[in-house]
Amino acid sequence: MVPEAKVRSAARRNGMLAVKSTDRLGTPDNLGAFQLIDARTWQVIAGPSYNLLAEDVIHLCGGPALAPRSDPKPPAKPKPVAMPSPRLARQAEQRAARLAVAEARASERRARQQAVAEKRADRLRARQARRQEAAEERSRRDATIVAATRRGLSTREIATGLGITRERVRQIRLAMAEARASERRARQQAVAEKRADSLRARQARRQEAAEERSRRDATIVAATRRGLSSREIATGLGITRERVRQILAREGEPTIPRAQILRPPAARTAVTCAACGKVNWRAARDFRTEYARHYCGRQCQGATQRRVTDVQAVLALRAEGASWAAIGRQFRASAQAAQRAVWRHLAESGQLTAVVVEPLWRTRQPPGWHWLEHSTGQALRVDKPSSPNLFC
Repeated sequence: MVPEAKVRSAARRNGMLAVKSTDRLGTPDNLGAFQLIDARTWQVIAGPSYNLLAEDVIHLCGGPALAPRSDPKPPAKPKPVAMPSPRLARQAEQRAARLAVAEARASERRARQQAVAEKRADRLRARQARRQEAAEERSRRDATIVAATRRGLSTREIATGLGITRERVRQIRLAMAEARASERRARQQAVAEKRADSLRARQARRQEAAEERSRRDATIVAATRRGLSSREIATGLGITRERVRQILAREGEPTIPRAQILRPPAARTAVTCAACGKVNWRAARDFRTEYARHYCGRQCQGATQRRVTDVQAVLALRAEGASWAAIGRQFRASAQAAQRAVWRHLAESGQLTAVVVEPLWRTRQPPGWHWLEHSTGQALRVDKPSSPNLFC
């Protein structure tokens, strides 16, 4: 038995439709088989009483035989094609007419709908244009009212000039004032939010910095308890030794390594001040030389400095070729003290010139006596000396 799907497919390939009747089976108009109809004109081609079998439909559609016979027989003569009945033809014509009318009505309906949509769009565009013009007119009117108010015009004058009521002028002023106040509040709120965000970010950074400092302080305390020195801790954390000492002092920890705390104290020696005779105990590493003099401080050291008073003797020794160091040893003073004494003597006698100073210091470089100008406050003059003989 040939499936109905193959029968219908064969008919569609040839521009026809293989249909069955919906009338009661067994009647003259429905013998239970197929009918071939033209797909374009809906005209009945074969099987007016629905009497075409599946094999007949495939044969009429030009298809091969589906079930070849075992004994070949000569091909049967083609059956004459039955003409469609007048009733089916009228039905097909009526159906085609109804379809044409329905299509015409649908096209008219679509045209009316399109015309209505275009009309609505035109009205909407016109309404939007009118609203835009009205908004611009109101903006110009409000700007005119503001300018007139700033010029000092009264409400009556403004209303008369614009052709509106005084109440409307008052309402416009009030609305504009409210709008300005709203904008000002919005700006203030934005500034407040920005400040709040900045404050929160600053607080977060401070909190992170505080936590980082706490971790750093704990690390410093732990490293100190392990016996590391301040230099090692400072180098490892990238801070100064003074900062390490401050953190240890704040945490109540010793400011020197435990190795130095447990180390025995250095040996100390009694030292007598060369100026006042006071005895001081000092570590042996503080002595530079065995024969160095020791003082309580700068005051005692300055009190014992010897001053050169015999300037003429210094000048005579310098003329003989003695060095400033030798002159200082002879007068039990420093070479700088002998030079300052000669410099002050020349300044007081008015002979502090380059002609006199250069032979004494035996140098033409100003830095040779530049320090004396700063030390004594006496600058070198460029004029000639008042007396040619310095050693008289």
